[in-house]
Amino acid sequence: MGKIVADEIKVAAVQVSEEIECLKVPNKCAQLSVLAAATEAANSIQDAIYRFAALKNIAEAYVKIEAFAEAKLTIASAILAVSGIEETRSRAQALNAVAELQAAVGNFAVAKETIARARATAPGINDALFYVGVLSNLAEAQAAAGDVAEANDSILIALETAIQIKDPSFHSQSLYVVANAKLAIGDVSGAKETLSGTLEIAGSVDGAFSRILVLGRLAKAQLATGDVIGSRETLAYALAAAKATVDDSRDVSLRNVVAFQAAVEDLTGALSTARDIDAATFRVDSLTDIAKAQFAGGDAPAATETLVEALATARGIESGRSRAEALTKIADAQAAVGDMSDAKEAIVDLREAIAEAFATAGKMKDAEIRSRNLCRIAKLQGAAGFVAEAKETIAGALVTASGIEDDRGRALALSCLAEAQVTAKDVAGAKETFTNAFALGEVVEDAQRGATILEILTNLHSSLEFWKQV
Repeated sequence: MGKIVADEIKVAAVQVSEEIECLKVPNKCAQLSVLAAATEAANSIQDAIYRFAALKNIAEAYVKIEAFAEAKLTIASAILAVSGIEETRSRAQALNAVAELQAAVGNFAVAKETIARARATAPGINDALFYVGVLSNLAEAQAAAGDVAEANDSILIALETAIQIKDPSFHSQSLYVVANAKLAIGDVSGAKETLSGTLEIAGSVDGAFSRILVLGRLAKAQLATGDVIGSRETLAYALAAAKATVDDSRDVSLRNVVAFQAAVEDLTGALSTARDIDAATFRVDSLTDIAKAQFAGGDAPAATETLVEALATARGIESGRSRAEALTKIADAQAAVGDMSDAKEAIVDLREAIAEAFATAGKMKDAEIRSRNLCRIAKLQGAAGFVAEAKETIAGALVTASGIEDDRGRALALSCLAEAQVTAKDVAGAKETFTNAFALGEVVEDAQRGATILEILTNLHSSLEFWKQV
């Protein structure tokens, strides 16, 4: 009886805290309300793995908006969901995620206990690469909890396992994971030692696409250890593999190389690689990212020049919607680097592209597809600062979404539009639409309910950062 009363007092205290927070920060109040609806929907999921994943996402959202009391309550619910997970691999992974959440809200002692449970589960896992990942993540969580000795012990076991993996791709990936764990606990020399010899292993990975990803991750880890020359040499191998690719994955591979080159601060190399990308949409993506990196590095004139090149490239994209997406990224980047004259020029083009995309969306007969496309257009309008136009598009899309007969399709359409409402600075509308989406998610049939609610949560997470700026 006493425990029940204590629990009721805790809940009442949280509610009072929420009411006070609402008076101070109305937007946060709306977020708390939506997350309460999300929690109710998550608890309706029958499958333990999906229920845990949803509650974990909600707890992460609470942490992101600094609602730590609510996060702790959600973590407690997530732990109950873990107890229903039968498969060893999934349970170990879930426990590890719980430990990281507990550390994030400052419950270090409890995190250590959860880590011990996860570690007791991990030896039963047959998947060696996953085992290495679990132990490496445990090490990072242990280090975050202040237990460096235990973290080193977990890393040692992970390394012993990684060395035994024969497949080159899994072997090199596992060593990269271990090296990152060592870096996370401040063991730079240990990370360098782990990475030595990894290049030769990574170079023997079958399939250019996979080999490029492995080499790129290795290069980032090398840079983190201070090995600038080594990281760039590694990316030279990745670039050669991308250029030798003759199938449809060539442009994607080159775009990945650009991202890695920018990450290791080789912007000259990144620019050269970007210009070798055939698909205009991918080339714009890469050029925009490079410009942001140039500006962040203090070279504003170079950033402006790169964005001029990106704008010229975007104008050649045939699809109105794809061109609008590219132009939105460019206008956003131009504004970020202070190049308002060119940003205005991009926005003129953007309005034309959106109008073309809007006309195309209006011709679509299927309500779900039309609603989805209208939502994308509204997001573009909101991101570009066309708030009035975005709200008008959303109003029409909400009417279209109401005609979707399938509960799952309607729920996902509403969650997309709720995210668009945040972009259009309509907090009250977003709160109502997200709440309605989660309510619909609860009535979706059991087989699809978990996946549906997770997709709605993905849209909610995407909107949280922008929500702060409204």
